[in-house]
Amino acid sequence: MLFSDDAKYVALNKRDSTLALARWLESQCALAGTNFHSIFQRAKRAYDRVIILSDRQGWIGGHAPTATFAQWKAKHSADPKVFSFDLNGYGTIQFPERGVFALAGWSDKALKTSCSLTPIDTPSSTRSKRFSWCEVPSLKHQAQV
Repeated sequence: MLFSDDAKYVALNKRDSTLALARWLESQCALAGTNFHSIFQRAKRAYDRVIILSDRQGWIGGHAPTATFAQWKAKHSADPKVFSFDLNGYGTIQFPERGVFALAGWSDKALKTSCSLTPIDTPSSTRSKRFSWCEVPSLKHQAQV
């Protein structure tokens, strides 16, 4: 899902290179705002983990998205871990609460770090294999799945 002033689902070609995907994603972004509310207003189902890549300067609506996040969790009976990466180093936190991790920067170790922060505690039969990167030996292997 991409978000700016609003959020939308996008389909990516898994066979594209990382650079090609990054260029395509950048071309799709409105780059005009950071509406964290839209992420949870547009999400159509429950997720085990939510990763947000942003400058975390999201004050559209004038307040943190805690109520919008709570409504989405209640609607989908979800209690995901949220990893919010601050890509510009401003140091702000949009919705400080249990299960929301505020991290600074991005690197090849980011997903491995998220695994060490939150061990998988749900039975594998109920977990989405599509998003279970903590179970694969390396991100290279994940990309080939």
